Amino acid sequence: MNRHSLRYRIVFAFLVYSILFSIVFSFITFSAIKRVEDYLFNQRLEEELELLTRSYETSGTIPEPTTPNITFHKGLGALPEQMQSFASKREPGIFEVENMDFHMGIAELPGLDQKLYMVYNVHNLEIEQRRDVIHTWILVSTSVNLSLIGLLIAFLVSRKIIRPVTDLSRVVKETSPDDPPSLIRQNYANDEVGVLAGVFEDFLTRIRALIQRERQFTRFASHELRSPVTVIKGAVELLRGNGQRELDAQRVERTVQRIDRAAREMEDTLECFLVLSKEKTDPDKIGEFDAAPVIDELVDQHRSMLKNRAIELMNEVPRDFRVNGHLHSFKIAVGNLIKNACQFTRSGSIVISVSGRRLSVSD
Repeated sequence: MNRHSLRYRIVFAFLVYSILFSIVFSFITFSAIKRVEDYLFNQRLEEELELLTRSYETSGTIPEPTTPNITFHKGLGALPEQMQSFASKREPGIFEVENMDFHMGIAELPGLDQKLYMVYNVHNLEIEQRRDVIHTWILVSTSVNLSLIGLLIAFLVSRKIIRPVTDLSRVVKETSPDDPPSLIRQNYANDEVGVLAGVFEDFLTRIRALIQRERQFTRFASHELRSPVTVIKGAVELLRGNGQRELDAQRVERTVQRIDRAAREMEDTLECFLVLSKEKTDPDKIGEFDAAPVIDELVDQHRSMLKNRAIELMNEVPRDFRVNGHLHSFKIAVGNLIKNACQFTRSGSIVISVSGRRLSVSD
């Protein structure tokens, strides 16, 4: 067992608790035994005092005690010296002599000029002689038994507590980010382990989303950057190939416009890449905009693809049609639709129109 594992800490905590509980239990037991003993001794002294009082009132004599180890002493001087200082400070009643195995009863009888002292010597009683042995046996046996019981309970409880955590760790370890989303939290109760399972499930969902965005980014980059780069390279080669001849201004302007459109297309593409690379879209980048001017610009950019073909490219989107979204993403999506239509349309017309809230590019 890993000494730093959660199960080890649970077992260790139970074991420490069992030992502490056994010590407290033993202490309480010892205290209870001592109190019961003192109560029984004092009760016996009270009974002897009652018998003594009745006998003295009847016969006028002091009888012999009926309980072994109890002695009567008439007057303070008749007491052993170690008890005299204690008895001199006490009024009639029943007392335990501190630091000695004696209990004392003090009484005042009619006609006696001195107090009568009853001394109960409990030192020689069997329970007193064996008290240390009994206490030690109780302490050891209670501690051992409670510790063993606590250890057994700790193993059973720790296994039951740790099992959901172990199962969760196995499920997370066996789950691949490429796997379809799975509902992990539904297999656990609504407790701390269930909360942890929900956190893992959310984390795996985020990882899958990141992987998906990475794949989309790679696919999108390889597709979208190729076209503007090809345009720029073609325009540069055209200018370079005609370097020895003087080009007319109109042709140079068309070439520059092609480079400019390709550069702006790359700028939009890069902006869209930044959107795809983020886990959450920046709210400041999303808003309403007029779709018709944006589509006009896209139509102008793609007219060159229809050169020498009898195809008409028309924007029939209403001037008041507005879109709520990311501008650069909208431009790239619609631009791809227009570009595909220009590539695969052989004759007729290409129309960009709106039906309800749906924008379509048809040929």
